[in-house]
Amino acid sequence: MRNVKGFTLIELVVVIVILGILSITAAPRFLNLQSDARKASLEGFIATYKTSEEIIEGKANIEGKDFESATEIEVGEAKVKIKYGSISPKITNIIKAMDVDGFKLVEFEKAEQLIILPNSYSGKTGSVSLEDYNKALQTNCYIGINAGKESNLRTDFVRNTHEC
Repeated sequence: MRNVKGFTLIELVVVIVILGILSITAAPRFLNLQSDARKASLEGFIATYKTSEEIIEGKANIEGKDFESATEIEVGEAKVKIKYGSISPKITNIIKAMDVDGFKLVEFEKAEQLIILPNSYSGKTGSVSLEDYNKALQTNCYIGINAGKESNLRTDFVRNTHEC
């Protein structure tokens, strides 16, 4: 008998089947990376917002404006409206207080919540109608910002990232 080196056809088929099973179980995890990235970017927005708010709150404290219900703080060359030391949650104030590149902001005048969406959102942004505001809510991939209404109440974030 000759000394043959190599794999038999059955061995190769078994290895291919095992690799196929592994790829089927691992593929869904890797295909969900975009969703994870959207969720992480929204969490990054919250962290940046909180940092900006801490800086503004510190300035308000130094200037004795941290207990005022409506005033302004200078941040660089911009004046940011604050309420009890926290950023007033309006698009114009948030843009003045921090970098919002990579995000879409939606507000409706009568709604108490400002909506932050990932850059992939294709609907109308800015100050919008009730219909467009509701469309943004229906994405189920956003963060809502609710401002504190009483003295020293912190900004509240509502996470809805079920369908990012």
